[in-house]
Amino acid sequence: MLRLLASAPEDGWAFVQSEGEILLVRPPYQQWAVSHVTSKAVERAVQHHGFVAQENVFSNWQSLISHLHEEVLELRRRRGQGPPDKERIRRLVRRAPRHILADFLHKVASELLPNGEWKAALDLLTHLLTADSVRNDSELYSLAISLLERCNQVIARHEVEKRELIDQEKDFRRKFPRLAETHRAEDVIEYSQAVAQQHQVFVSG
Repeated sequence: MLRLLASAPEDGWAFVQSEGEILLVRPPYQQWAVSHVTSKAVERAVQHHGFVAQENVFSNWQSLISHLHEEVLELRRRRGQGPPDKERIRRLVRRAPRHILADFLHKVASELLPNGEWKAALDLLTHLLTADSVRNDSELYSLAISLLERCNQVIARHEVEKRELIDQEKDFRRKFPRLAETHRAEDVIEYSQAVAQQHQVFVSG
């Protein structure tokens, strides 16, 4: 039995409770993309990282993953995007005149990136940069490269923010394996932060 605790429809990340453990799963939903986390990480994800709290139960991983895929598609439908169609985009870019290509780049800069739709932006930029009409136009090519760099920076920052949900605990277990056997990582981390804020390590007076 799998319990979905929270999910991020923007990109399909989710927190799942399985056999008493809480797991952070993400596309492509392979074993290497699964991390063990604590309930505190779920709370932080909902409060600060845009995850949506849920209480859905699934009998197997296949039904859970299908649900996560449907969440992503539903969000795209609400935004009027429809399901991604890479071949359609590739054909369109290959045939488009210069002013249409410029419009695509403007859309990336003025809509997709400001709205947090960086994965859609990355797909479109990737197709644009393979088109000869863009590669042979120094102005369009420079703009596409600049936007691609911005997009990669945003994606990298987003990934870092999510990984911070689990990195503190991993670091704690690596540095203090004995302490981790008897104390929860978040308790020790919160205590150490409180001490640091008070600027007092030893009891005095």
